[in-house]
Amino acid sequence: MKHPTAAKRVGLTSIVCSLAFWLYASIFLFTPFGHKADWEAQVMVAFHVWIALWGLGFLLGLIAAALGSRAWLFAALLAPASCGAALWLASGIQW
Repeated sequence: MKHPTAAKRVGLTSIVCSLAFWLYASIFLFTPFGHKADWEAQVMVAFHVWIALWGLGFLLGLIAAALGSRAWLFAALLAPASCGAALWLASGIQW
């Protein structure tokens, strides 16, 4: 049974979970508040939280695809892509 409204809500939540890291990083990079804090250390200390959010985003994308259209599989794939991009970016930082 298809539930388009529930699939849309779950799918959008999946996208928010997948992109939360980039929103957090951009707040610390492009606002005056971010220049006062050591955002890199804060991001890496809480990296297990980001892994959990990306995992949740992946699972929610799969649930949205099961509830609605298979197009929500792209939302599920956004989470591992976001995680990989963050890991690639963090690997270039010299601690």
